[in-house]
Amino acid sequence: MADLSPIGDAVTPELIARIVDLMPAGVLAKDPRRDLRYVIWNEAMATMTGIEAATVLGHTDAEIYPPEIARLHADADQEVLETGRLLRREGQVSQHTIAGHVVNTSKLLLRDGSGEPALVLTLIEDVTEQRRLERQVLQAQKMEAVSRLAGGIAHDFNNLLQVIMGYGELTRGDLPAGKNQQDMDRILKAGSQAQGVVSQLLTFSRQEFVRTETLDLEDLIETQLDVLRRVLGEDMSLEWRPAGNLPPALADPEHMRQVLLDLCINARDAMPGGGTITIGTSHDLLDEAWCLRNPELNPGHYVNLVVSDTGMGIPPELQTTIFEPFFTTKNVGSGGGLGLAAVYAAARAHGGSVSVGSSPGEGATFTVRLPAADAPAPALETDSPHAVSAPTAARPARDVGRGRLVLVAEDQDEVRELCASILERAGYRVLRASDGVQAVEMFHACTEAIDLLLLDVVMPRLNGRDAYEAMVDGRDPIPVIFCSGYDDNILTRDFLLEIPGELLQKPYHPNELLARVATTCGRRARADSGD
Repeated sequence: MADLSPIGDAVTPELIARIVDLMPAGVLAKDPRRDLRYVIWNEAMATMTGIEAATVLGHTDAEIYPPEIARLHADADQEVLETGRLLRREGQVSQHTIAGHVVNTSKLLLRDGSGEPALVLTLIEDVTEQRRLERQVLQAQKMEAVSRLAGGIAHDFNNLLQVIMGYGELTRGDLPAGKNQQDMDRILKAGSQAQGVVSQLLTFSRQEFVRTETLDLEDLIETQLDVLRRVLGEDMSLEWRPAGNLPPALADPEHMRQVLLDLCINARDAMPGGGTITIGTSHDLLDEAWCLRNPELNPGHYVNLVVSDTGMGIPPELQTTIFEPFFTTKNVGSGGGLGLAAVYAAARAHGGSVSVGSSPGEGATFTVRLPAADAPAPALETDSPHAVSAPTAARPARDVGRGRLVLVAEDQDEVRELCASILERAGYRVLRASDGVQAVEMFHACTEAIDLLLLDVVMPRLNGRDAYEAMVDGRDPIPVIFCSGYDDNILTRDFLLEIPGELLQKPYHPNELLARVATTCGRRARADSGD
């Protein structure tokens, strides 16, 4: 016990009572000499329970609570009285607090000067917010661990898809019309579906480039409604409820289309017998107090995408796990559990969040919050080195390349040969390098002017960016296209803006490669001619 003698008469019962009331934890006490009637009920208890002290002081548990709850409290009090030991229960939902709150409870016996029981004291600490933050940290750790795995898988799988899709497109172009070409179309369609799975992996792992721009979310949704109706099927009713007058969001349009599709497919799967999916929008101004309770977001304006369904709903115990990678309640063969994890990752990659509200049997509502754009982002010029060109004709003429010399550096043999084959068919000449070091050596040894560098971003010994800088090294910038299956933070936006080059995401269509190469070489030709 603390020694209060130096304070003397300053310690009064009134002061002690005030101290108890000011404590942030709940404090209650019962008198064992008066049938365990409540004698202390501080302000924190009134806040946690909504029950004022006047309602409980002087009363027993049996007079306040239903019999089954009163019996639980009495059993715990009796255990402390009989043993004299501290009774501690952690992380329980307590009847002492409002529904759903989690508390740590400590119950102990206080004796008077003669050693007789004087009070059964209970301290209650509401740890609901702490548990929520712990779940967030655990979720972040899970996402980080699995994202590394997913990113590595996606990188390797993208290289395989590049070979399959690339040679498939070339072969299809050489086939006469008929059954063989139809069979190849089916192969390419399956490959395209596989690309969608890889895209989800990359989004989930946050290793896909997020190109944010000022985006009219409602315009984007309206352009997707017909596509969504076809995907969802005739037994689904799709309703569109725009809020109107929304500020623009700061987001990547492709990612938002995928988020919208994933949420609608998730809603469809929750209604196997049919139902209604409602897509809406809204706008929030989140203040400091809101963000203290939801630390994943910063204060400011947010534009919201809201997708609701009339399905079976989500039990409370699953609402904290549905965004985990590969978690699914679907039957085997009905999905891999990446959809909601990809939505979560896409929202977080944009500086936003996703949340769910649901009750069993009452459907579910998912809300994706995206930062509102404070000012329009600068638009890219048509011939910007970062503008994505549309694929050209299926079978380009062989003289497109006009003998221009391209240095291709790619550590995957099959991908390197595919790239070279596509370029050579179009009339380009190709130098092949298996890594960054060999590319630099070939560049410096070449006696001709190289028109274009085509460099894989991630290569052994020397990555694409370092290889490019070693080649330039005081010379005028050289047109370059960097190819990558995922973002390894090697290329930064500032770096890409400073050089005459761009990024080509794997797996790319042969026509997309040729279009990018032609555009980049064309810019150099115009620069050399002074146009």
